[in-house]
Amino acid sequence: IKSIGEAAFRNTQLTEITIPKSIEEIGRVAFQACRKLESATIDKDSKLKLLGIASFNGTTNLKTIDIPATVTTIGSNAFNFSGIESLVLPDSVFLLENTTTTDNFPFFYGLSTAALSDVSNIFCSETMKEKCEEYFNQAQFFENGQYYPIKNKANLAIYTFDGDKFYVNGKWYEDINDINKGKYFPKRIYTIDEANRVAGTKNRISIKYR
Repeated sequence: IKSIGEAAFRNTQLTEITIPKSIEEIGRVAFQACRKLESATIDKDSKLKLLGIASFNGTTNLKTIDIPATVTTIGSNAFNFSGIESLVLPDSVFLLENTTTTDNFPFFYGLSTAALSDVSNIFCSETMKEKCEEYFNQAQFFENGQYYPIKNKANLAIYTFDGDKFYVNGKWYEDINDINKGKYFPKRIYTIDEANRVAGTKNRISIKYR
């Protein structure tokens, strides 16, 4: 099996899935609205190249996913309305130089400008820092029926790999997955709507606007 087809598991009661190394493509809306999906494990020797449009859209209970270094394309809204808050981008998504458009969404390198909508913390390597920052300035997130610059909401963190350790914002980590699993989060940048909602609660937080 080399691909998971369009809408293959859409709106099912699936709670976990292990994606074998033979899979090269995950089709559009393949796991959309799988609200009980908590675990998506991709084989460490994966050949995965494509995460299709809205492939994990609406997976509200999915908290972590490790994108393998083989992935070159992430489609629009791949993680929109998912539980994914932090995502580590492999260098491979910046290796495509084309800026083609699909379904009216522009692409910047191998990433749709709306690919990381709703992802709050984006990590990329020092090697791809320049391209990652360019993408960050182009990317958008979806809120109240419109798309806004992702830099109004998300935080970009650059990591440096040294041997078997990662250096992120002044701190060393043994495993980059520690970042993705919530052991490290940069300071959140809240959208105006989020800030207004939080301001109406008893929570006391520091809010930063851009």
